[in-house]
Amino acid sequence: MEFKAKLSGFLFFQILLIIAFLSDATLDHFAPVFKTGFVHYNYIIYYLLGITWLLRIYRQIYSLTTGKPILTINESYLYDFNNDIKYDWNGVDSVYIMKKSFFVINLKQPSEYLDKIGNSFRRFIVKLWYKPNTKKALFFIDMDIVETDKNDLFEIINNYRTKASQIE
Repeated sequence: MEFKAKLSGFLFFQILLIIAFLSDATLDHFAPVFKTGFVHYNYIIYYLLGITWLLRIYRQIYSLTTGKPILTINESYLYDFNNDIKYDWNGVDSVYIMKKSFFVINLKQPSEYLDKIGNSFRRFIVKLWYKPNTKKALFFIDMDIVETDKNDLFEIINNYRTKASQIE
């Protein structure tokens, strides 16, 4: 099953924030208010903020504009396009909902999935927070970006996971 991305209010706010950062940086670069001192170079901070924020959400924007599914679920794996990672069902230990907006995926061997994260920004953050031999949830899917009912999606994921565990 494939699920499309949706344009939420928060995603729209993030896009507007990126536009504000980059336009402010451009204006500050070409027409600086402060002509001398360190404050003259504050446009660099705005560029970095805009680019960093864009790296966080560029896959959601791409999925929205092209119609590519943000989440694919079948008998053998769950593919999260937003983080660009494919979870094989035989590597998934459990799945649960956290704070009504995230699917947390507990893996049997989380260290094997660290290098499989295709989103470079997300891979950097996960490797930064990874501590071996802990049960911390590092792998999750944001349900607010998926265009479907959260409870139905959770049932579908659980059904596929239980079917795969019965086949093993």
